[in-house]
Amino acid sequence: MTHKKIQLSLQKILTDNTPMTLKQLYSKKNMGKIAYKICYNNKIRTLKALLRHGDKHHTFENLHGCDERINNEILRVYLQHSIHKLKNNETPPLTRIISNLNCMQRDIIALFIDNHYWRMPKRAQNAILKYLDNDLSVENINEKILSNDSFSSREVRSVGILMAKEVDTFTSKLRHLITEVSQIYYTKDLNAFKIKMHFERIYPSHTFPDVVFSSQSIFRMADYLINNELLFQGHNNAVLKNGINIYLEPHWFTPENFSKEIGLSKERVRQILRGNLNMLDDKLQVIKYLDDPFLKVLGIDDQQDFIHIDNSLFLAINKEDDLYFTRQFCTYLIYLYLSDHYDLIGEMSDVLIRKDAGSRTRHYWKNFYLLSKSISHNIDHLTLVDDISRRRSKRNTRTYSLPIKKLIAKHSKYAPRKIPQTVCQFTEILLKNELKVPIDEDKNVIIERNTLVLLYEYSRKALEALGKPAHFEEICEKANELFPDNHFNPKQVQTSMKRELGFTPISRSGYFGLKEWENIDDGFKGGTIREIIQEYLNENNRPIHIHELYPYIKKFRPNTYSRSIYDNLKLDASGKFIIFKHKFIGLSKKTNKYNVEKYRAIPQNIFAIVNNLMKKGYTKNNIRKFMKEKYGFTKKETDCLFQETPRYNKRRKK
Repeated sequence: MTHKKIQLSLQKILTDNTPMTLKQLYSKKNMGKIAYKICYNNKIRTLKALLRHGDKHHTFENLHGCDERINNEILRVYLQHSIHKLKNNETPPLTRIISNLNCMQRDIIALFIDNHYWRMPKRAQNAILKYLDNDLSVENINEKILSNDSFSSREVRSVGILMAKEVDTFTSKLRHLITEVSQIYYTKDLNAFKIKMHFERIYPSHTFPDVVFSSQSIFRMADYLINNELLFQGHNNAVLKNGINIYLEPHWFTPENFSKEIGLSKERVRQILRGNLNMLDDKLQVIKYLDDPFLKVLGIDDQQDFIHIDNSLFLAINKEDDLYFTRQFCTYLIYLYLSDHYDLIGEMSDVLIRKDAGSRTRHYWKNFYLLSKSISHNIDHLTLVDDISRRRSKRNTRTYSLPIKKLIAKHSKYAPRKIPQTVCQFTEILLKNELKVPIDEDKNVIIERNTLVLLYEYSRKALEALGKPAHFEEICEKANELFPDNHFNPKQVQTSMKRELGFTPISRSGYFGLKEWENIDDGFKGGTIREIIQEYLNENNRPIHIHELYPYIKKFRPNTYSRSIYDNLKLDASGKFIIFKHKFIGLSKKTNKYNVEKYRAIPQNIFAIVNNLMKKGYTKNNIRKFMKEKYGFTKKETDCLFQETPRYNKRRKK
């Protein structure tokens, strides 16, 4: 209830005869029916009894059946008639007023005593403290000074004329305060009064209007402190308002242009800016004394694991208090208000100092985020964000993903399987809002490709879509189909499919496949016939006969035949291959590993020898045994000779 309403009620009471019973109050409509019945049922039937109960308990909620609304109504009646008594010089003695004070009223008076005592000159402090026997309680001050008619400040030892005036001013203000506070019963009003006392202690030379404390808004209070130069003064305050990211300003701040406006060097502006930022935490700690009800309306309290101020909350805050704070500064103020429970995630110099460019060696933070202290000491989100930022800034030729739990485990004390769900939720919000990183449904952080797609990559995608080796013209046609915005030329596509990029040509036919298909499909091998033979010979430490090579080559090149393969090798001018007698093929670089003498010593008439043995009735096994003992031939080598022996070929056809 406002003081104006109380005064109007008082004027009405003074013009009428003051009713002495509650029934008279009820009949004159100064008390509601329900309030009257509750008082009557609790044996409070006269005004004197009502005043006595109010003086003793300072509330009527302890009456049976009385709720908060009825309590407020009865308190209004109590206050009206208490003021009426005071106007008629029926003020109770100060001692009785003090004895009836509640805990919050006593706290306010104790705070006032502490504030004003320490503002007094040191000599006056020592004299008063000694006079009060080192006891600054309100009861002791009342007993020895306020209610002591014989007290005179001039008689206090070590107090001169000037000091006596300080003491008299102190006692006069204290007496007035006790009377004023004793008439405030609503908890909300007492709390506002107490907060005002705290602010007057911190800013003793400034008089705060009551309207500043009416809403208890931390944002309105911060705006008031900044605009009234209570945090910083002069140039320092100008640099604060323009250089710190507090207000939604259309013009961007730089030390160069601002230094010209205020007549300081740009380096001095930078020094002031850094100094302001370092002291801002301590300067704004005062907002902790407030009890902002609107934060609770927004669902912001100290019971959450993390707090993220999005655009909707930031706009709601500005609309409520008619302000123009930035989202970053709103988050910062909430952090200061709840700093006993939360840590601030984000670099202050990045977020709050206005500048054109950030650091190139780490992530440049754009916003603040609040995380519960019980969680934040287990994980380093600064290094986590730097890690992702570095991954995104370096050259990425492909898009890849990272499981968010493994990422958190790398930068925290948590094992991947024991990471709390709230930590994953907070990290996801942090990465999405701070880095704009996409996160898929499986909770994987997506690191996107940041390079241009090259021609060979289009060719690869076209070949993968075809799923089999294809002619370069067919590959080009598929690429144009998949990527209609591009216009590919067959010759460009052919040129782009190089071996070192994972492609493999199939002979010299213009067909191409992927090198990786060789590990998947046993019937596919790229390259020319010579390259396939070279690869096969590399795996053996002996020369291989053409008839042993042929089945291996035929798997990959079904349209070829042994004579063609042999002629192809004979025409090779590179010198990679060595051809021994009777179509044994080897590699020139491996001659030191071959038994060269064995293959050079093969008789020219080896087929005649085999024919004679067959005429004599030797079985195949007997001939193999003979060839091994005589010439050192293996079973495979002898079988290849059989294929070259006309007699053997003739018998095999029959």
